[in-house]
Amino acid sequence: MHGCQSVPNQTGGAVVPYGAPLERFRAELSAMKDSWIAAVEACRVPTAR
Repeated sequence: MHGCQSVPNQTGGAVVPYGAPLERFRAELSAMKDSWIAAVEACRVPTAR
């Protein structure tokens, strides 16, 4: 099962196996989502203007 909801603010999900407990998946994802997005944002290289 593909759990990604790709959007510009990088809040996409993950690929989870069929039959995975989705409530646990959602809980684990929401617990780490903000720190993961902050880490990705910190790696961005400013664009030249």
